[in-house]
Amino acid sequence: MLAYRHAFHAGNPGDLLKHWVLSEALALLNQKEKPWCAFDTHAGAGVYALTQRIGGRLPEEWRDGVGRFWAAQAEAPAAFATFRSILNAFNPDGTMTVYPGSPAIARFLMRADLPDRLYCFERHPTDGEALRQLFARDPRVSVTLADGWQAAVKRMPPPVRRGIVFVDPSYEGAKDYGAVVPFVREVRRRFPQAVVMVWYPLLKRYEVPILVRRLRNVLPEDHLWVELAVTAPPKSGWGMYGSGLVVLQPPYGLHERLQEGLTWLHGLLAQPNAPEPRVESRTR
Repeated sequence: MLAYRHAFHAGNPGDLLKHWVLSEALALLNQKEKPWCAFDTHAGAGVYALTQRIGGRLPEEWRDGVGRFWAAQAEAPAAFATFRSILNAFNPDGTMTVYPGSPAIARFLMRADLPDRLYCFERHPTDGEALRQLFARDPRVSVTLADGWQAAVKRMPPPVRRGIVFVDPSYEGAKDYGAVVPFVREVRRRFPQAVVMVWYPLLKRYEVPILVRRLRNVLPEDHLWVELAVTAPPKSGWGMYGSGLVVLQPPYGLHERLQEGLTWLHGLLAQPNAPEPRVESRTR
């Protein structure tokens, strides 16, 4: 929806989960001297100023997400090393004032000596223009102001047949829930080598279990399934109580890193009555 602005939610527990997993997956791809490409279907503005008012108010959700991580990062397991280095690079004075979104994370991990590429798609005109300006001087980053559901697959297959497709819609409307599985199917048809990452919220909406069930039915290949709840599911209402992430064809070693870090992250973020986190692996 064009009314959605991720800046209000930047750095919240859902962001922390998906951006940690994204950074570790890209770091694992970097272990080989082979180029990769990344597709970001709902890229947002790229970076977010946590001290800047939006619509008359300051963003606050980051305080219960990346704010807690920032304060406790010295105790974080080794599985968070890449994510820590990214946050500190964007906040070199030691104060958490800037949060890097998924495009900024991917760009940070691109290597100067290899032809890594980043393809970003953003529908919101304000955020899309901010993203375009952010990468205006970087020829290795492509920014398209369009609906990522349609525009991203038109760029596939990419010249570099190794990489990640990061799927992170707002889920503000029912359309996003219905678009995920057809999009994943088309990506798998056009770019079968890709690591595909799909984030989703944990909500007491009927669309969420339908989406999860449909994703399970379309995942015969190797995949990881991660969920992190930070509160108990609400007894009434649609409040978000956590989030999940599906990773198709995960890089070797990602499962072990998530197992190492997820319990610690749950202890850092979750209320006492929150469900236990889970990470499941399925291989051929």
